[in-house]
Amino acid sequence: MQKYSSNKIFGGNNYIKLRRVLYSKSDIGLRQKNEDYAYCGTNKILDNLLIVCDGVGSCKGSEKAAEIVSKTFIKSFLEQEYLYSTAEKWFENNIKKAKLAMRDYVLRFADHYKMCTTLVLALTIQDIIHVFWIGDSRAYLISKRDLNQLTNDHNLLNYLINNGASKDEIDREGPNLYSLTNCITMSLNDEQKYDHVTIPIKKNTFIFLASDGFYNFYQDIGSLYDVLSHEGNMENVSSDLINYALSNQSNDNISFSYIGFLKD
Repeated sequence: MQKYSSNKIFGGNNYIKLRRVLYSKSDIGLRQKNEDYAYCGTNKILDNLLIVCDGVGSCKGSEKAAEIVSKTFIKSFLEQEYLYSTAEKWFENNIKKAKLAMRDYVLRFADHYKMCTTLVLALTIQDIIHVFWIGDSRAYLISKRDLNQLTNDHNLLNYLINNGASKDEIDREGPNLYSLTNCITMSLNDEQKYDHVTIPIKKNTFIFLASDGFYNFYQDIGSLYDVLSHEGNMENVSSDLINYALSNQSNDNISFSYIGFLKD
């Protein structure tokens, strides 16, 4: 769990002063172990990084995959390595580093060779937000009036839709529709696929990242702006979000990370 609150000037030549509110939380939920990893942070030049990784529970060692991937990006972010290339190259380079670290880990724990994880990441650079994702962990842009899902799940359902499958073809897949079609493994044989969007920072908005153990069981996602912008203890607010998901029968680890850009 991480929490921060600070001020920064955003908005190009407009220099709008916005108060940043950051928080992350990862909860074991009703599982035997937590295979998620969540992070939020600010570096020395006041840029921000948010991460949610969801280790694939059916593959042994995936909680370590989530940790390795997250810590690879965190280290690089704190060392400001993204300043020396494009955001895309920075992301790709750190995916390769994480894969190599996973391979090193498997040399010591050979039965974890199938370890894998999803990743959703938001990086702020000055007044721009870069969102990257692999798998089905999600990013939302939340304002007082709107909620927009920034990511598209990498699952069989979306694969079939994107490839023009008929309704009958989709229906035949039944419970397999939400199976992952993309995740981070230790394999270096194929180029890692990912998606990326870039948006400007706007006042009175939140970027909210979440694992499926949260978003599938928080029925009123549209109310999150009011919840997150409430001037209360962030730990209590986050605990309430966890408990709400649990009360809606979440049977998974529950993780989220968010940043708000609020004008006082």
